[in-house]
Amino acid sequence: MDIATLLKSRIEASNNGTLQEQLKLESKDYNKAWADAVEHFRKRINKQRKKEKLLDYSFIVIRQKLAGVKEIDDLRWLYGECIKV
Repeated sequence: MDIATLLKSRIEASNNGTLQEQLKLESKDYNKAWADAVEHFRKRINKQRKKEKLLDYSFIVIRQKLAGVKEIDDLRWLYGECIKV
């Protein structure tokens, strides 16, 4: 989808009053995908911690550490790099 088509659809949605609803849904979907990516980190980290007989980290702890990585693609890249080690 090119930028012109995207902007046109946003303007039409805004005129129909559905833009806020559309943005809200996109935001929820993005946050869910980001949380799923963080969950992969949590599982991997806690798997290693169990081997060392340490307590598991909660989702919140991992999320706070990854808060600076805003893009899902960047999280995926980071996870891939962590797996290599």
